[in-house]
Amino acid sequence: MSGISILNFDSGISRVVWEQPGQAGTLPDRRQLPPSDLAANLQLNRLLLANNIETSLVQALLPSLVSPQILSPAPFREALATAHRAVDRALSDKAELSDADQAALEGLGNELAGQQELSGELDYFRDMLIAG
Repeated sequence: MSGISILNFDSGISRVVWEQPGQAGTLPDRRQLPPSDLAANLQLNRLLLANNIETSLVQALLPSLVSPQILSPAPFREALATAHRAVDRALSDKAELSDADQAALEGLGNELAGQQELSGELDYFRDMLIAG
């Protein structure tokens, strides 16, 4: 039982429990008690749970979703179409855009169009596989 618990009652408990009634039992002197494992466990947890490059990268790259339902196919297509329309609207006001913003929006529009094209091709191949 000495290595299982943080509190170690192996020393002195027999005298407290088995002493004759009326006699006051005493616990051993503090110098005779073994050190607690609590400090070592806390130091180990502090080292293992500390932020390092790996945990920082994982936290930075994990997407934060407000609504996980967007990952289902139909809502994802809707969100993709909405984003494509928003990019098209932003590109229609070219007077207000700088050259860098316009280039970025055009690149995003091309990526969204490519995504929609790939999605259509995937649907076509899936339907062909199901049809046999």
